[in-house]
Amino acid sequence: MEAVSRLNLSYGSDARQVYDLYLPQGRSLDSKVIILLHGGSWVSGSKEDVNFIKDIITSELKDYAVVNMNYRLARPGVSPFPTQTDDITSLVNHLKEKRNEYMISNELAFVGVSAGAHLAMLWSYTLDTENQVNAVVSIVGPTDLSNNDETTFLGQIVTSAGVDPTEEFFKSNSPVFQATADSPPTIQFHGGFDELVDRNQGVSLRDKLNELGVENEYTLYPFAMHDYSSEDLFIFDTWLKTRDFILKHH
Repeated sequence: MEAVSRLNLSYGSDARQVYDLYLPQGRSLDSKVIILLHGGSWVSGSKEDVNFIKDIITSELKDYAVVNMNYRLARPGVSPFPTQTDDITSLVNHLKEKRNEYMISNELAFVGVSAGAHLAMLWSYTLDTENQVNAVVSIVGPTDLSNNDETTFLGQIVTSAGVDPTEEFFKSNSPVFQATADSPPTIQFHGGFDELVDRNQGVSLRDKLNELGVENEYTLYPFAMHDYSSEDLFIFDTWLKTRDFILKHH
């Protein structure tokens, strides 16, 4: 069976509900899936932003199917939560329906960047009711949104959608507060000079997962900014650790 690449396939009726599909040569119903989630502070970004990650995975992990998805963006009137986690659910259900056509398994791993990493962790910790997720890779992902309120950017977006921006709401959408002993193995990468996501976010989740007995890894690049995609040494290290983590757990 030959490798297949298909772009902008639909998993819903909205124009943003599309994904790119990369199926490996020689696949079977045991072929595992890696889903990529782009960043953009929940309000911007596109799957094309993480094509460089897709390129690395498809060239070095040739037995995995890769799905690179878009999701609906938050804007005035549209809260990111649960809109974006609903989109992940829709995609996962869509892949189940297409399993025999695509020749893939139902086993998943997520690789997310920034807001996409937050969504990957949140969905895996709270909505993976069938325990499909074997591993989550969080690259500079926020883990604690509880410091948001009606005065913050995210709080204002939520408020505009008719949601009360309470601490309880943001805790319910924060991976660090939603992690359980059943959460999947998680690997995190953070920058010491990250201007958007405080390095302590990763530390907090690491400590929580350790307390729960969930296998996890945490890497801090002391001099990295939020976007270190142009830093070859950091990217190389992130990939090596991600590859080994995926191969171990997925």
